[in-house]
Amino acid sequence: MINFDGSHYDSLGKVPEKNLSIFSGIPLHTEILMCSKVGILFWEDHYFMLMATLRKSRVNIPMTYTMEYFQDQIRDLQMVMLN
Repeated sequence: MINFDGSHYDSLGKVPEKNLSIFSGIPLHTEILMCSKVGILFWEDHYFMLMATLRKSRVNIPMTYTMEYFQDQIRDLQMVMLN
């Protein structure tokens, strides 16, 4: 599942052509999350790993990239996957 700019795609082939060129110019990060009925397991570890990866890649991290923002994005992905 790919979350790109708030849109969700099942595979890379479904991402619009105009957005594919953007993928070649930015660092990509893959994170495997384990979830339970309570929520995401080891959430803080995942969040800090993502932030560290962005910093190492010298990405300008927006102030909106908070733990709550990513939790909302993950919940949206979960809802898309369940439907």
